[in-house]
Amino acid sequence: GLAACGGDKNPGGDTPGGDDSETPAQDYVIETADELKAFASLVKNDTEGAASKVWTLGADIVLTGEWTPVSGFRGTFDGKFHKISGLTASDGGLFSTLEGAEVKNLTVSGTAENAGANVSVGLVAGTAKDTKIRFVTVNGSVNAAGRGIVGGIAGTVMGQSVISDCVAGASVSGAGSSVGSVVGELSDGAVLLNVYVSGNVESNGSAVGGVVGSMSTDSACSGDMPRADDPFRHGFQNPLTARSKNVQLYSR
Repeated sequence: GLAACGGDKNPGGDTPGGDDSETPAQDYVIETADELKAFASLVKNDTEGAASKVWTLGADIVLTGEWTPVSGFRGTFDGKFHKISGLTASDGGLFSTLEGAEVKNLTVSGTAENAGANVSVGLVAGTAKDTKIRFVTVNGSVNAAGRGIVGGIAGTVMGQSVISDCVAGASVSGAGSSVGSVVGELSDGAVLLNVYVSGNVESNGSAVGGVVGSMSTDSACSGDMPRADDPFRHGFQNPLTARSKNVQLYSR
């Protein structure tokens, strides 16, 4: 049951600049790598409605071995300003799909890659639809081994999704069809706000950008998105450098 992930606890704690609003009473705390794996299994099978619950981290977690991305999450995942490190994932990240979910107050460090064509990958999620990702930092690397959609935080972000107040520090590389430091493909009204980029992009894919690989006309990027070593701050999406390596063009 849900008690496998620690039951009903409240670890408390907050971090300046993050979202420290009160967590709803019905929350479940994850404190170990084994509990995080149990969480993934419970969500996959939606045991007792686990996919829609509020889950929090009560400690930093170090993963070992291959991680199977969490699929079908629709609830709230509050990192409480803890870190998940050692992530090694294929065809996704910490999550494979998020829909109507919220992920916040979290650092994710590790590697993610898409092994097959037409797969979305990012350290937080492969695909996020109608989802909020806030106060999240990613470090490590994301690689497009196949021709998929690749972003440091998430591969595909769509619908009423908002990624805000995040740090994209991962190095992103490969031959994906859409490759960006933050998001590979932003579409269907999704929005990017106030994201700081410190990772590099290296790709010969068809659409590569320092922030977003490709973006539909009904989506938007806004706010300051500076990079310390980029005095020019060019566009979010830069098709002119789509076939160049070490893309260094970022925007505000």
